[in-house]
Amino acid sequence: MESLNFENLIKELFVSRKGIDEKHWNSLWKNYKKSAIVKDLRFIYDKIMSKTVKIDELVKFYLENKDEPINFITQHPEYKEQLNKILGDDWQNKLTNTFLRNKLILRFNDWLFKLTFKDILKDI
Repeated sequence: MESLNFENLIKELFVSRKGIDEKHWNSLWKNYKKSAIVKDLRFIYDKIMSKTVKIDELVKFYLENKDEPINFITQHPEYKEQLNKILGDDWQNKLTNTFLRNKLILRFNDWLFKLTFKDILKDI
């Protein structure tokens, strides 16, 4: 995915969508970038990019831990009590039974998804 550079996005808007000659872009940008509307757009851009970075980090966390409750609880023992409530106190012993394992993994993944994305989901 191409990196979203603020100035390049504005340039693309003016050159390809508004018909500004690329030769005149630099002089136009020199003055225009100081305007209030560009400052507002920059604020919006920065907010979106910070959310994008956060979502990327959350997806990485989820994918690293998905299907791996034992590794997760080893790395994050602060969730042991909560996970025991969700999966049952003896869930680690049940992972050897294929049928129970699949059921526990599905439950774990559902819980992990909600835990990981709770801040994003509350905004929806």
